[in-house]
Amino acid sequence: MQGTLERQADGTYKITEAPKAEMHQDTTVETLKKLGLDENTIGAITKQSATMENSVSSAVDKVTGFELAGVPVGAAAVGAAATILIDRFVIAKLDPTNKWGSWANLGLALVIKKWAGKYVGQKTADITALLLTYEAVADYVSQGINKIIPPKTTVSQMQQSSGLRQAEVHASNYYAKAFGG
Repeated sequence: MQGTLERQADGTYKITEAPKAEMHQDTTVETLKKLGLDENTIGAITKQSATMENSVSSAVDKVTGFELAGVPVGAAAVGAAATILIDRFVIAKLDPTNKWGSWANLGLALVIKKWAGKYVGQKTADITALLLTYEAVADYVSQGINKIIPPKTTVSQMQQSSGLRQAEVHASNYYAKAFGG
């Protein structure tokens, strides 16, 4: 209880309640009515707005909703495609050294989960956010494992390095002979 403590004429104190504030937010229809639009115009505006938002969302949700023997194949396909586009193309172009790629994946997962649902469907947004989070966690785990157990050199890397060593030997012999060394 919030209020004000007031001293009375007889020397006692009394708590008086503070007036309560009420908040009201007009709906879109109420706002349009206040602007003086008639019912037909308001109906057309709200219907067109709802149609535009739902058309993309419902089209993607149809693909996302495809299941095969209970496995959400459509959701996985749409989410994976969106994740690959975001992670491999967008983030790779913005951060080619992948210094901030994991953080960017986490940030975009949050943005997609919070705001993209009304445009592409909530199921698609959820799956895409999940897969972007997976990508970020996989990067962190891979980096940690590589610090503990360094990756081994492959055969093709060893052949390339031995080829480079041979080239260096021949080049140094050439210059030694050419300049009398």
